[in-house]
This record gives sequence, C-alpha cells and structure tokens, in this order.
Amino acid sequence: MRVFQETWMLIISLVLAAGLAACSNKIETDDRSIDDLISGFKTAGFKVTGSEYDNLYKKAGGNSAKLIGALDGRMVEIEGRTLEIYKFDLKNPEYRSLLNNVNANGVFRYNKVTVPARVNGSFLLICTGHPEKKKLERTFVSFQ
Repeated sequence: MRVFQETWMLIISLVLAAGLAACSNKIETDDRSIDDLISGFKTAGFKVTGSEYDNLYKKAGGNSAKLIGALDGRMVEIEGRTLEIYKFDLKNPEYRSLLNNVNANGVFRYNKVTVPARVNGSFLLICTGHPEKKKLERTFVSFQ
C-alpha cells in the first residue's frame, strides 16, 4: 500500500511540475515584442510594410491597441494586404481569458464583430481574407 501511495504522489508531482512549466513558458512570451514578430515574418520571406490606415490613425493621436485593451498593436501590410497584430498582458486574468477563448474558438469578438484570429502566447493575429493566410498563420504560430 505504501509503495502505491508513493508512486501516486510521484505521478501527481510530475503532472503538476509539467503544468507549471507550461504556464511559465506562456508568461515568458511577454519578453517578445511586436517588432520581433514582424522581423519573424520578414525572415520567413514576407514583404512587410506599414499600413496606411495605422499610420493615419497614429497621426490623429490614436492607438488601435487601446481600443481593444491590448498593450501594443499594429496594422501592417504583408504582401500588400493589411493584417492586425496585438500584444496582451498575460498577467491580467481578463486578457488571459480572452486569448484562451480565441485559442479555443478561433475567433475574436469585439463590439458585435467576430473575426477569425490566431493566438501565440501574448499575441493575437487577425488576417482575414489574406491570400497567404495559411502560410502567415504557420509562421505566426511557430514564432518563438
């Protein structure tokens, strides 16, 4: 009986350690920036430029990230089409829950608008209607 209890405790300890390691890995993603992610798209061979819409919005004193509660956000053109990248604070339970929901359902909801989206750690990617969507998503998800 004692051997069974010791074995059971060892299994529980290993499962908990693995779970904690996975959680700490997600929090470590906060060290990455949107500029790092954009560099990753360039390294993967995509032509990346700033979005005219985002530039106009910034000139007017706005920040697209603040509209949805993100720490940072950019609209960039990749291969001539605009996509959106946002970075959230994973230490905030509300935003961690939001990203977990997007990850589970594959969509981001904001002000009665629902769009397909992908999550990688603290980042959210929205690239609807892009002809290179699958390749962009693979690059995004593999970004370390």
